[in-house]
Amino acid sequence: EEVIQRLSHTLKGSSATINASLLARFSKEMNDYAKEKDYIGVEAKRIDFALAFVSFKKISENWKNSL
Repeated sequence: EEVIQRLSHTLKGSSATINASLLARFSKEMNDYAKEKDYIGVEAKRIDFALAFVSFKKISENWKNSL
């Protein structure tokens, strides 16, 4: 329980630091669900985060290759 809260909180902060607002939002929602012990909600947001991360990674790689 606490591990999920800590990790989702860390993801939220890291995402915000690099201005990945969608990732930060999903991390916050994951953290909120973890606090409520709603693990179905946590998993749903983990999936949302994972899909958004794949998109973010692709955009980042395309940007890097364009330099």
